[in-house]
Amino acid sequence: MPPNATWEQGKTYIAISKLPWLKAIHAFGTCGTWTHGYYFTTHDQSDDHLKIDVPFPYNLSSIPVVQFANERHRGWAETADSPLRQPNDFWDEHRNARLYKIQPGGHRILYLESLGWAGGEFGEDQAVDGMSVLYSMQHNEDIEILDEFQWADWDLQGNLLVATRSGKLQVNHVTDHGLRVVFEVDLSLMNPDLLPPPSWAQN
Repeated sequence: MPPNATWEQGKTYIAISKLPWLKAIHAFGTCGTWTHGYYFTTHDQSDDHLKIDVPFPYNLSSIPVVQFANERHRGWAETADSPLRQPNDFWDEHRNARLYKIQPGGHRILYLESLGWAGGEFGEDQAVDGMSVLYSMQHNEDIEILDEFQWADWDLQGNLLVATRSGKLQVNHVTDHGLRVVFEVDLSLMNPDLLPPPSWAQN
């Protein structure tokens, strides 16, 4: 939310860019900073209340107001012991939801839970979207706490994709003896190269 934004979309808006460039090739205003964003859908799957003309052959659906909305879209589900959301908890911030996802082609279970005040955790705890998280993995009756994971999910082959708190992206092969890193890149060693977007990223 740039406080000095003077364009027609206003001070709060959704901008669409061709990553990794930040040039806005399309944008539209929103109701405020609490907007949870949107995701691409086919033309016949957009929200009925959205009246947004977009210059590409897709449509948009709003991300639901619920903890771990993106994870749910990728197949995660709440555990049986996850605290229930209360009817007056409009922003779903007054509980610590717990989700799980079973390893594709395997038997391990990955767990994810929010810590602290969901929606109000920023800064030193390396929270994402104002939410501190804790991952763990279950194999048979054993549960391993994955403290160093900032983000994790299974790929279709049952490997564990990870972003660590120290800034590394990893692909982990799951073995009977634990996780084995088969690919890793350390993003913390990189410096941004500030260049204008090429022509293909500007329209």
